Amino acid sequence: MKVTNKTIAVIFFSFTLLLFCLNEIAWAIKLKDQSGREVEIPDQVERVVLFECYEIVPALSAWDKVCGISRYAYENDLLKRCIPNVKDTPSPGSGFDVNMESLLALKPHVVIMWPRNPEVIKHIEGKGVPVLCIYPESFSDLYQAIRLLGKVFQREERAQEVIEIMERKVNLVRKRVQKIPPQRRIKALWLWSKPTKVAGGRGLSHDLITLAGGINQAKGIYELYPEVSLERIVAWNPDVVVIWGPAHYSACDILKDPRWQSIKAVKGGRVYKAPRESTWSPRVVLLLLKMSKWFYPELFKDIEFDKVAHKFYLRCYGIQHVAPDL
Repeated sequence: MKVTNKTIAVIFFSFTLLLFCLNEIAWAIKLKDQSGREVEIPDQVERVVLFECYEIVPALSAWDKVCGISRYAYENDLLKRCIPNVKDTPSPGSGFDVNMESLLALKPHVVIMWPRNPEVIKHIEGKGVPVLCIYPESFSDLYQAIRLLGKVFQREERAQEVIEIMERKVNLVRKRVQKIPPQRRIKALWLWSKPTKVAGGRGLSHDLITLAGGINQAKGIYELYPEVSLERIVAWNPDVVVIWGPAHYSACDILKDPRWQSIKAVKGGRVYKAPRESTWSPRVVLLLLKMSKWFYPELFKDIEFDKVAHKFYLRCYGIQHVAPDL
C-alpha cells in the first residue's frame, strides 16, 4: 500500500488532535459547589482568590496557593497568627464589592466566594475565571466545604484529617448531652447583629444550639436570620441567650436593659457573647464546646476548655491557643 504525504499529514493531524483532547480532559475537573452549580476548574490549581472560608485554608496547609483575599481577612485573628505576612497578600475587595480590575490582575485559577451576588459571579466567569460558591448552612455543609476546598487545593487527605479532628470534639459533646430528656433541655436563643434578629430553624447557629443539647426557641421559623418582636422573645423566655461575636452590643447591654428583665436568662445572668470567630471554620467546634459548658456547666465541669483548645489549635493549625477578645 502506497503511503502518500497527504495520508501522513492526516494521520499526524489526527494524532495531534487526539493528544490535544486528552490534554483538555486531564486539564479540567468538574466540582459541584454549594449553590448546586457544576464548575470546571484546572486539575492543578496554583492561584486562588479567597473571599470566604479563609480560616479553612491554613488548616489545609495550602496558603502558598492563595493569591488574593477579602479585605475583611486582614483583621482575622487566626490569619494574623497563622500567616504573619498576611497583609502582603493583595485584596481585590470583598464578596460585597469586588474590584474587577484588581481581581483579574491577580490571574486567579479559581475564585472562592459566597453565592449571594449572582451578577458579580456571572461577570467574573464571563472573564474566563471559574467561581466556586461556598455557603455552609449546617455542620454537614461545613464538612462538605472543607472537602471541596481539599479538592481545589489538592489537599484531600488533610481535609479529611481536619474533619476528623472536628468530629472528635462534636462527639465529645454529643455523648454527654444525648441522654438529657427533652423536658430538662436548655431553652436557648441566638441573637445576631441586633437583639431582635435571631437564629431561626436552619443554619450553623441552629446546629450549634441543637448539638450543644439545647432547644432553639426560634426553631419554628425556618429562616436563617428572622427578625422578631421583643414580646415574642419574652414569651419564649429562654434559659440561655447567646450573642453573635461581632454584634455591636454586649451581654451587659442585655442584662441591664429593663425590657429584658422578665426573661429567665437575664434573671439568672445566663447571657453570653460568643468569641469574634468565624463559624465557617474548623474553630466552630470550640464554640460548640463553649456553648455546651454554658448550657450544662455541671455536665462539663471536668472539661478544661483551654486545654482542649490548645490541643485543637496544635493539631489543626500548628499554633498555640490564645483566648480571643470578646
